[in-house]
Amino acid sequence: MTIWTPTRHYTDQQMERLQAWVAEMMTACEAQALELGISPEMIVGQAAGESDWGRAAIGHNIFGIKADASWHGPVLMQRTAEQTPDGSVYYITAPFRDYPSFKESIDDWLAFLKRNRNYAEAGVFTAHDDVLFAQALKRGQYATAVNYAEYLIQMRDSVRHFTASMTRSGEPPSSLVQLAVPAPPPPPRLLIIGSHGGDVKALQAALKTQGLYAGELDGQFGPMTAAAVRAFQAASYLVVDGIAGQLTQGALGLGPRLN
Repeated sequence: MTIWTPTRHYTDQQMERLQAWVAEMMTACEAQALELGISPEMIVGQAAGESDWGRAAIGHNIFGIKADASWHGPVLMQRTAEQTPDGSVYYITAPFRDYPSFKESIDDWLAFLKRNRNYAEAGVFTAHDDVLFAQALKRGQYATAVNYAEYLIQMRDSVRHFTASMTRSGEPPSSLVQLAVPAPPPPPRLLIIGSHGGDVKALQAALKTQGLYAGELDGQFGPMTAAAVRAFQAASYLVVDGIAGQLTQGALGLGPRLN
């Protein structure tokens, strides 16, 4: 078993927490990555996107899997955003699976993909490539977000920002070594309620230019900034979560755009 260990120290406590979470998830996801022929960062990236880096996990459900008729375990009701094909956002309250641990969540994620024939038909198990895997998940209707495949790749790249400065104990499986790629340039940090600094001020300025933010350019990410981010995300057919990550900042011209 390969253990991922952070070697970099962040002065930002949020980044420090995210790094520790990524290390834990990377260690837990390598077997699934090997079986699917994709990078473990791809799996952790999906978990990060579905659970806001573990912060919004429904119980221990980090992949956002709903409780269908095949599920006989505990259930938690949760309000969640959905999108129509034209990008309109609406909200529903749905039952989600609740797991006793993250390990059970990861194990059931792969079992869930195997049990549902639409994922095999969409090419999930024959992709053997991160981008093709993300596209197959979208074709299999894992999520209704219109840009879901692009979003997953963005999250994978954000995970790689952390794993680039981690060490691994034990030899990784040979097929995973072949999948190794150079880490991309560091993405902008996630901007959420409580964030502050020059990047928040730049975000506020960009939102003001869009006519979505009427507050002061004070560099403090508060409820008014979050509301403006949500409004921009809805208008841009992005996942509406009020968090300014790489995709949202890129769409505002504050960072690299995804192709």
